Amino acid sequence: MTPLLDHEALERSAVVADNRMNRELGLDIVAPPFTFLGADDRAGPDYTGQPAVDSHDEG
Repeated sequence: MTPLLDHEALERSAVVADNRMNRELGLDIVAPPFTFLGADDRAGPDYTGQPAVDSHDEG
């Protein structure tokens, strides 16, 4: 298993999962190849019985 990075090593790393930090560093934003149109909460329960939504997109 890979060890976790300490704070200083994480700041030096190119791997960033924080949008604010990405903007400050001037990193490109990767956009998905589709447009989210919305969600429908009338989907009913999923296979586990939990509430679910249907996602609608185009592209």
